[in-house]
Amino acid sequence: MASTSYKKKAFTLIELLVVVSIIALLISILLPALSRAREQAKAVACRSNIKQIGIGFFYYAEDYDGFSVPNCYTAPGTLQQYTWEHRLVEEGYLDDYALMECPSEKEYVNCVKPNAYFVGEQTGTRLDKNTPAELYLLADSQGNLTDHEAYDIPFYCPTNPSLEIWKYSDDIAYYQGFPDKFDNYFTPRHSGSFNILFADQHAEIQDREDVTENNLVPQ
Repeated sequence: MASTSYKKKAFTLIELLVVVSIIALLISILLPALSRAREQAKAVACRSNIKQIGIGFFYYAEDYDGFSVPNCYTAPGTLQQYTWEHRLVEEGYLDDYALMECPSEKEYVNCVKPNAYFVGEQTGTRLDKNTPAELYLLADSQGNLTDHEAYDIPFYCPTNPSLEIWKYSDDIAYYQGFPDKFDNYFTPRHSGSFNILFADQHAEIQDREDVTENNLVPQ
């Protein structure tokens, strides 16, 4: 019986280059899509954190005759002042300080700030079902430049309490016509948008163009 030999056909250099080019093209197409999907997932996680913080706000208000947690408060029996985050965590309304972090932010902590209309100094403002639904309660905001491990120590009230909140003012907060103030209070870190929790506890993502005066102060 005559033996039959088969000669394996190897890829030519041109064919290999074509395959490599196709793979490179596919990667260049898929990577941006994967990056967008990853960022969307981070935005959803951030929104979930804000909703949990909002739930803590409302549970606190239920226990304090409808009043929201104050921005800074003096601990009983001491002269030390603490921030609203510390009070919500220490009194069990929030599980963890990590809820204040944004998955899309690697450098800053305390990336969630409340509307100063609800969070007054020493005494909060009444938070009830009659609050306008379009009013912002919590925002995906500019964080504080602090070590992420700092959550292990109590949050002392900063020298400038406005670092913990944002408010409507011609001088220091966002207002239509003053876009340079915008990023100091609402930080569009999610593909140019930011997460907002409204006073009726629903959360959604917003753009700069969505913000009106009705969102910042009761009319």
